Amino acid sequence: MRGWVPVVVLVALLLGCARGGTEPRGDPAVRVALAVLVLQRSPAPLSRQQAQRALGILQALRELKPEEREAARSLASQFDALLTASQREVLRSARERLRERVGGGPRPSPDPQRLAELRRRLLDRAIQVLRASGRS
Repeated sequence: MRGWVPVVVLVALLLGCARGGTEPRGDPAVRVALAVLVLQRSPAPLSRQQAQRALGILQALRELKPEEREAARSLASQFDALLTASQREVLRSARERLRERVGGGPRPSPDPQRLAELRRRLLDRAIQVLRASGRS
């Protein structure tokens, strides 16, 4: 299960998923996938009902191209609306820890093809985690 952690950290670093202001930076699809993975390993995982709805959102995000940002933002907003206050706090805390580890320096401009592949793998992993949690 720990095999996805380096990918999550790499994607978070490359796409700037740590928020600086009120508007999230980076790919909304990656932000949702990261949120799912963080929450499912936290004391505040998604409920069965939340997971079912999040699964549909992740599947829709997977079908979008990375450049379809507006549609991805809309789906990410639907995901955000599913979350409880305690889940939002878990994610806020995770962003803070990431910000402390990474700092605020400039980030290299990554290869778009590599980013698209990492995005796909991360979405697939989050979908897999939700499907597995629905079986337990």
